[in-house]
Order: sequence, then C-alpha cells, then structure tokens
Amino acid sequence: MNSDIVEKALDLLKHDVDLSKKSKLHLAYEKFNEQKSLTCESEKCSKVKYVLNPDTQFNKKIVDLCCRVENILKNLDTSCSEDDELDHNNCCDYLLYWLYGEIIKGEYNSFSIHWLYDKIQTLLEENNSNSNKKAKCNENFMRIFDMEKLNNKKILFDFLSYYDSIYEILRTGIGENKKEYCQYIDFIFYIYSNIHKEYQSIKIKAYDNEINGFQKKLQDYDYTILKSKCFDSSQNTILKHINALTQTLNVEQKEYSKK
Repeated sequence: MNSDIVEKALDLLKHDVDLSKKSKLHLAYEKFNEQKSLTCESEKCSKVKYVLNPDTQFNKKIVDLCCRVENILKNLDTSCSEDDELDHNNCCDYLLYWLYGEIIKGEYNSFSIHWLYDKIQTLLEENNSNSNKKAKCNENFMRIFDMEKLNNKKILFDFLSYYDSIYEILRTGIGENKKEYCQYIDFIFYIYSNIHKEYQSIKIKAYDNEINGFQKKLQDYDYTILKSKCFDSSQNTILKHINALTQTLNVEQKEYSKK
C-alpha cells in the first residue's frame, strides 16, 4: 500500500505537463531512461566468467545496466549541457539516484549488486580522472546493499526534488490530484521521522544527504498551507506527521547550531 502511494504520486508527476517542464529531476531521469542497453565499448562491464561458489547466481541483466551507465557517463557532459536547467553537479546526483532506482527495480541478488558497485566505482573514477570532463560523479556514490535503506534513500531524494512543485500546486489550488499529493507528502513525512529516530540512535551514513536535504529545504516552510489543504477526514494523520517532522527539524537545527 505504501509503495502504491509513492508510485501513484510519481506517475501523476510524470504526466503533469507543466511539472515535467519545471522538474530538473524528471528531465534528467527521462534522459537516462532514453539510454537503451547498447554493446559496451570497453571490457569494464565484462561479466563474471568464473564463480567460485556454485550457489551464487549472477544476473546477466545487470551487465546491461552497467553498459548503460558506461554510455551515459561517456555523454554526460553533453546531456547535462543540452538544457540550461541541468548543472553538472546536480546531473551527477540525478545519475546516481537513477542508478539506485534501476537496482531496486532489478531485484538483483547481493552478489550481482556487489559486482555492479565495483564496476560503477571504476567507471566513475575513470570519468573523474579525465581532465576534459566537467561532471565529476564520485563524491556522493554509496554502496548500499540493504534494499529497504536504498529505497528509502531514493524516495526521500525524489521527494525533495519534487516538493517545491507539489507545494505550489497545493498552495494555488490548481490541479485535480490534491488527495494523491497529500497522501504522498504524509507518507514521506512519516518515513522521514522514523528514519531520523534510527539515524539519531545509530548514525546511518546512507541517509546523510537526505537528512541534510530535509533540514535545508523544509526548516522554514509554512506548514499551515499543508494543514489547510491536506487535512480532511480521509487524511487525518497528516497533522500528526507534520508535527513530528517539525519537531524533528527543530531538534536538528539545535544540534547544528552547537557545532
């Protein structure tokens, strides 16, 4: 049910013409999705020839994903510069989170994911060592094998990228998808508050960017808009989750001010 809320909201966003023009993330994901699996031009994504453990199953489709990333990186400067809305730093982050999404959808086993991460690390290091490349994409790359954490990381990142547009839709009252967007916001706030509790007790590096992103983007928002637009009999949990989020952000703000 929870995954349905996210998928439904993101599907609506993809088909919102005005939003697709405004969203840098949507534009980047579309560009990367257009990169079909091609024959690798190098041996960097060569599949495993010998597997020591006979019980280990290597998913050959992950080789295609590796080749797609190799080809995307080869043309990344061009892809990022084709539209003024995509700067090179953000473009690299979009590529990494697109990759995480493909890993999640692929449902690969841990052996295949480990193989892919090794290959991606090599591709990123080669890209960064090229002085002619403007897009340097290694800084935020993380090897995350827990699919629940990887999925949470991606949905939080996507939400931060789309939030301004959703907030504006709710503020102006334009559009027919208010209920779905409110459910999406409610769910993300709930996820974030739970993740933050875990993050505070056991610092999980996988969420560093998202925790910092929420602090920077949502600390100063006027939540009265969300409360007025999203609070009804079918969405009565959002007040609880908004209050939990604001309390969490206030705690973070106090912690940062001490540093």
